[in-house]
Amino acid sequence: MKEATSSTEIVNSILDAGWFAHKLTDTPRVPGMLRFIPPKPCDILSCIHGMMVGIETKQIKKWQGFALRFLRENQIEALTKINKAGGHAFIFLNVRIPPDKEANQKRENRLIIIDWSTWDRLPINIIKIKDVQYVTGKNGRFDLTAFFNHIGEKR
Repeated sequence: MKEATSSTEIVNSILDAGWFAHKLTDTPRVPGMLRFIPPKPCDILSCIHGMMVGIETKQIKKWQGFALRFLRENQIEALTKINKAGGHAFIFLNVRIPPDKEANQKRENRLIIIDWSTWDRLPINIIKIKDVQYVTGKNGRFDLTAFFNHIGEKR
């Protein structure tokens, strides 16, 4: 499963809830052609409860740590600027772990939502990722209504 798939699932989940979301596509790169390709600020731009929301999606396939080094400089800059401008920026970390019949472990499809404004206060590592709140994915969708309604109440 690719990160693009989880990004599409997140966009569809936001649209299903009646909000606006748009997945920014990567500019195709043509081998042998050099040209300026502007970096995209994040993976998803959305408007929820009248708030601008920027979402950077990442995907991991095992219980591993997640660090700032997994983000590009332009992504860090964009998420920071979104928050400073009064919007909300998040990292949506999709954890997809295949089932392990030998360990009697079911398939995991979790969406861990990291608020960019609290990034510096949130140590993310293998132990913390397992313990942090998450939304479970079912049938290619995540129910994000409660999370975004809570954010809307903070306005």
